[in-house]
Amino acid sequence: MTTQNNNTNIIWDVRTIMTAAWKRAHKRAAKHGLDLRKTFAKCLKVEWNIAHDQAEALEISIINAARDALIAVADAKRDAGRYVELVSVALKNGINSGACWEATEANAKKFDLDSSWIGQTICYVYA
Repeated sequence: MTTQNNNTNIIWDVRTIMTAAWKRAHKRAAKHGLDLRKTFAKCLKVEWNIAHDQAEALEISIINAARDALIAVADAKRDAGRYVELVSVALKNGINSGACWEATEANAKKFDLDSSWIGQTICYVYA
């Protein structure tokens, strides 16, 4: 079973969730003398909540890893001495900038720029 969670597709392992719910239900029903079907229904809700929590934690860790990678790339560019930046960002942050030009697809490939920069004014900035 697959569901869409924000921008991430999550493939649920339904068999594992159902098996865990049955194990939990059998233990509780035997221990407390409860009806197995009703106990299973409650345990199934618990197992799905656990699965959702695990998926959310995974999604957060993926987002954090992507953010950390972007920061590392920006830091590496900044440490290199000269790198390409949007003019609007350079002006906003008061960064010492050099020549300005319009970003094209060729520039994007050459300088490894984000494709959303194409058509915007970019410049060299100096650390």
